[in-house]
Amino acid sequence: MRKLLVSVLSIGLLATPVAFAFAADENRENADVQSEQTNYPALMDADLLTEARNQYAKATELAERKEEARERRLERRQEQRREARKAERQAQAVAAAEPAPVEEAAPEQTTSNSGGGGAGGSLASIRNCESGGDYSTDTGNGFYGAYQFDQSTWESVGGSGSPASASPAEQDKRAAALMAQSGSSPWPTCGG
Repeated sequence: MRKLLVSVLSIGLLATPVAFAFAADENRENADVQSEQTNYPALMDADLLTEARNQYAKATELAERKEEARERRLERRQEQRREARKAERQAQAVAAAEPAPVEEAAPEQTTSNSGGGGAGGSLASIRNCESGGDYSTDTGNGFYGAYQFDQSTWESVGGSGSPASASPAEQDKRAAALMAQSGSSPWPTCGG
């Protein structure tokens, strides 16, 4: 029994250091696991932070590109507006340099084509009264066109060639010039 007791004691004494060694190993493993668990969130946070920074940089770059595109669009619109205003000013300058527009060349319909002042004195009524609105009228009496110009009167207001062969706009323009100079008196029957 003594031998048995000695052997149990010796096994016990031998087992104690082994048990301590196992316990130490287990404690080291636990420490390593705890260390990894402690460091893992830090590593994870660093990865997330890097990813967040990358996304922020991309978003910032995209926003800058959008802003630059918006500024370019605004600049183009401003340039178009400047060009439109410039064209409008040029058109106004050209319009100011031209004589005032004359009445519409289309003849008006009248109920009576008789003389005696029934026409009222407007270019349209004079035209209708004198020629029935026919710009090519040449009756052989020395008077021509819608307003029945004689050649010398036609030339005195800047006309050239025959009044009957001039365009309606040209005849209207010359008749307006004559009316501006002399009123409706050149058309005693139809001028009012």
